[in-house]
Amino acid sequence: MLPGSTSQASGRACRSCGYSLRGLRAGRRCPECGTRNRLTEPLREYWPADAPLPLGLLSIVLSAARFEEGVFNSAVLGLVPGVLGVYMGVRALRLVKSGEIAADFHKNAQMGLVLSCVGTGLSTISLIALIIALL
Repeated sequence: MLPGSTSQASGRACRSCGYSLRGLRAGRRCPECGTRNRLTEPLREYWPADAPLPLGLLSIVLSAARFEEGVFNSAVLGLVPGVLGVYMGVRALRLVKSGEIAADFHKNAQMGLVLSCVGTGLSTISLIALIIALL
């Protein structure tokens, strides 16, 4: 099968040789060249790269917020999306590097990773400051 055919454009062709993988389950090897292929759905092409960005923003907002009764809760709540955003950002960059998701999403994954690191850092500083204040 030639590269650029409709099968390859729909995500159902081997990355190496272009052989049609229609009908094969995800994770199976190409019957033509033996390359392990992950069949992708359209959602997989952007979701892992875009997820860290809102998580990083949420982490920054939660770490900066000071709720009336729950200062401790805001510091802890900022850690959860921050750590999750860092994990997903690293994972997205690996997927971009391996070619499993489009290289166009590299910047989104990188921005999400940076924002998640900032949010996690702010939450950690808030938590440490709170613990010091309680001592």
